[in-house]
Amino acid sequence: MNGMPEGKDIVEVEVGVPKPTADIKLLRKSQKQFDKSQPFSGDKGFQGGENITTSHKRKPKKELSQQQKDENKALASNRIFIEHLI
Repeated sequence: MNGMPEGKDIVEVEVGVPKPTADIKLLRKSQKQFDKSQPFSGDKGFQGGENITTSHKRKPKKELSQQQKDENKALASNRIFIEHLI
């Protein structure tokens, strides 16, 4: 499920993919339908995609900075709308 950057609209839903498929693979496929500059936001499963904002992931044996934690919290508060729909 993809949403608009402000978290107010859902722009795509993929239901019932026949076999296990990574979120990022589904995003790359669906991004072809949108303008190349269209921004997206997603969870850690979407890391590595173009024009997508994802939360910071803690690296082994390292902690996130307070700024990274704050950015993750802000992103999560924007994404909660979609998470509740799922």
